[in-house]
Amino acid sequence: MIKSIEEPKEFNRQIGTLFKRWLPKLHYPILPESEFETFNGISLLKGGDAQLKDYANRKLGCGLEKGPDFLAKAGKNYVIGEAKFLTDYGGHQNAQFEDALRLLRGRKGKAIRIAILDGVVWIKDGTKMYRTVCRLDKVALTALLLKDFLENLNRKR
Repeated sequence: MIKSIEEPKEFNRQIGTLFKRWLPKLHYPILPESEFETFNGISLLKGGDAQLKDYANRKLGCGLEKGPDFLAKAGKNYVIGEAKFLTDYGGHQNAQFEDALRLLRGRKGKAIRIAILDGVVWIKDGTKMYRTVCRLDKVALTALLLKDFLENLNRKR
């Protein structure tokens, strides 16, 4: 029992924090709400899960039950997203995948909903994850394409 208690968290359970630490490397300003709303171009809303959820629900009408991993503005487009790094199939990994899909399937509000998915989900095989992501009519992409996605939205102003 002591060994299990002392073990570090599984890598996939640390990803949310790692993703949020990676976002500044996109080199977009991370702004408080007052500046975020008036900024022209691409920016990220500063704050923790509770602040992002509050803004998404109060200003964008999204009706979220939990805070998204990020909230961005690209031109006149708002984007909320959930980031998941899936290291295996089954168990907790399926629950994480479903968590990202739950955000995508929401219909309320005036934000574009996206899932940032990395890991085994993109391996071309017959797994349920791969089949599901291929059939999505929503935006699911790797973190490596997030900057391109935001830049493209910003050009559409």
